[in-house]
This record gives sequence, structure tokens and C-alpha cells, in this order.
Amino acid sequence: MESSRQLKFRAWDRTEEKWLAPFSISSSGGFVKRYKPDYIVPNAILMQYTGLRDKNGVEGYHKDICYHVASSTFYSIEWIKTDAKFVLIQVSEGTLKSSTMDMRYLGQMEIRGNIYEQGEKC
Repeated sequence: MESSRQLKFRAWDRTEEKWLAPFSISSSGGFVKRYKPDYIVPNAILMQYTGLRDKNGVEGYHKDICYHVASSTFYSIEWIKTDAKFVLIQVSEGTLKSSTMDMRYLGQMEIRGNIYEQGEKC
């Protein structure tokens, strides 16, 4: 059985506070490194593509901040390990709340950035 979902990742360098591009994933423990054979980025964070897009066609990744226009509410795309799925969790003043939405609503939202670039701005 063939899957139609693309497996894509992006990486954020917490030390330099910027996206790593291009990058590769080391087989020695999942570290992210630039295309310099000996350079390992110790503070990199991988974010997986959810396979879904927002209402403007922007790809949704783990830890993206989304704005739900109808309710004037911000959400973060989060991975729920126990359920093995992505969900939208409400964000207020940089803190995750208990209110969640199913990922199918991402198509009604606008991605406004991610928690590493936006921080407590939402």
C-alpha cells in the first residue's frame, strides 16, 4: 500500500535563531547538521510537515502558530504522542491552553509563523 502523504521536515537552530537550510539528519542520534560533513548543530529542533495546508495553501508544520479568523483565536500545531496525531491547541500569551481543535480545521486558518519565531506574541 502506497501512502500519498509526504514526509518532510524543517529545522530551527535555537542558538542562531534561524532556519537551517539545507540540512540533513545524522544517523548517529537524529542530530541535524549542515552540509558540512563535520558540523553538528547541537541545538536544532526538527519539525515535521503535517500533510495539511492552511486556507492560503501554506504547509502546516509541527509548532506552527495558526490564527482562526472566525474566533479571533491563535492555535499551535502540536503532536499528541499518546494518540499519535497532530492537533491544534489554543495559545494565549505564549502559553498552551487545554482547548483543542481537530487538524481538519487548519484549512480555515492562517499560519502566522511558529513558536520559535513568534514566541509570546500571540
